[in-house]
Amino acid sequence: MSRRTVRLATLTTPGAAESLALMGTSKADLAVGRSDLAIPADAQTLAVLRKNYVVIWSPSGRAGKDFKKKPAAKIGEIADLA
Repeated sequence: MSRRTVRLATLTTPGAAESLALMGTSKADLAVGRSDLAIPADAQTLAVLRKNYVVIWSPSGRAGKDFKKKPAAKIGEIADLA
């Protein structure tokens, strides 16, 4: 069985312009931006969103020794996010 895993390390910036600037200087591989901002020349679009919405993904927890116990949630509401 083959697994392909991608791990992302997040970096919080003040805004989209700063995120795109980091990508332009090769300090970030992925950035969230807007079409009214300067996009680096070598950037490629992965997704275009036309509506204002948020998707939050969270891992469901991994099975450990005591897999029948449900792991305690570290994030219970939006305010718990960094």
